[in-house]
Amino acid sequence: MISERPELAPAIYTDFSQAKNLAMQRYKSGMVEQNIKSLVPWLTRLLETNSRTFPEDWWPTGNPANRLAIETFARYFFEQGLGKKLRSVDELFPVAV
Repeated sequence: MISERPELAPAIYTDFSQAKNLAMQRYKSGMVEQNIKSLVPWLTRLLETNSRTFPEDWWPTGNPANRLAIETFARYFFEQGLGKKLRSVDELFPVAV
């Protein structure tokens, strides 16, 4: 339970945020090398388009940035009979990160 080890949630969040930032740096640097490694010759063009279309943070983290997606998931989960109770974001993630 998170109440037994409250320091874990922020530590995990920090580690995943660092991993996300490293991935973004890798995508944005060395486009030609990425094209060769991924065998996707249009990757540079795709990344340029995505950079114009999406905000700077492609993979937002934390409750505020993902509240709508989490609420939608929780509602679908309940509506499909997978949960006995419709849960709020704050119930699912009581410690805001």
